Amino acid sequence: MTQPEQQNQIRNTIHRAWLMRLSEEYDDICKTHQLFLCPPVFALCESKDILGQWCPEDRSLKISVRLIETATWSVVLEILRHEIAHQIVSEIFCQKEKGHGPWFRRACQLTGASPAAHKAYISPESLQEELSAPREDDPEEKLLRKVRKLLALASSGNQHEAALALEKAQQLCENFGLGPDLMPEHSQFISLVITHKKKKLELWQKRLSSILIEHFSVRVIQTEIFDAQSLELHKCFDILGVRHKVRIAEYIYWFVANHLPGLWADFSTARQKSGLRSRNQFFQGVVAGLDEQLSKKRKGSSPSAATSSCHGKKDAVVVANKAKLEEFTKLRYPRLQNVWHKSRIRDEDSYEAGKEKGHKLNLYGGIDKTGRQPLRLS
Repeated sequence: MTQPEQQNQIRNTIHRAWLMRLSEEYDDICKTHQLFLCPPVFALCESKDILGQWCPEDRSLKISVRLIETATWSVVLEILRHEIAHQIVSEIFCQKEKGHGPWFRRACQLTGASPAAHKAYISPESLQEELSAPREDDPEEKLLRKVRKLLALASSGNQHEAALALEKAQQLCENFGLGPDLMPEHSQFISLVITHKKKKLELWQKRLSSILIEHFSVRVIQTEIFDAQSLELHKCFDILGVRHKVRIAEYIYWFVANHLPGLWADFSTARQKSGLRSRNQFFQGVVAGLDEQLSKKRKGSSPSAATSSCHGKKDAVVVANKAKLEEFTKLRYPRLQNVWHKSRIRDEDSYEAGKEKGHKLNLYGGIDKTGRQPLRLS
């Protein structure tokens, strides 16, 4: 077999795997959202202009090869939901609606598609950007710029100045959404996937995700995501919430995850510790200590006289946001089940040392002035 023939055979094998996974994702979306659709004929298209296409004439659903090669699988799934919505319009609603009118938007809701995927013309880059990052003139982006400046002050040597800056930053985050133009209905809820590209989630990762739920007003779902390059399914976390809170939660997760190896290296050298079990216990201890640190700060914070008058309104906004977050979560995961896990502490020394590090971990010192996210773990 010649080299071009061998390369072509490999490419065909990869494409068959993609088509099989798209079919499985289609079945899962239909089952999750109780959509009684007849499966289409799946195909890949080489077009650079079309990301996806539903053809009612031959009942085919096409997804772009270029999309799968260049975009994250989360974006591919949004395009798939977009095309399933077109199928719903023609086969369930029995409408010949052209374009992306009211019937299509209603169908998008049935598939759990993100609002960013409801548009007629979408590029993978713009879709990924809309799912994660606001525009420069967006009120949320202005908030984040203010918070970043304050958190930069919070890491200064002047303890009084740092404390005031950190308190002001927290107040900005808490009060966001109280203005007439920033009520919850104007905030876009998004879904953002965090993955370590592993087939198993560690206990410390699950504990860290619970911190995001408890302290940062988001929902976190443990699920799976397909990797189009390795052709494997990886465990992941899907973070759901208002966009700026999801971005903060993502930062917190990767900040902690990227600092753990360095903390472990210092501890293992000082205490002559080694082994995967001790390392994992240390990681769990750091996350537990961080949880205690955040809980203590929340209990110790008392409203000032200047802000106490608006607490009734703030509480109402918090309740409204929680209700809308639950609606969005049910839209994406209508058959969600809660599962609880228990873990044993087998290396008390490593765990307690980790907790001590977690009590002192400064989440805010790692935010640079450009607002760049920490590097993802591979």
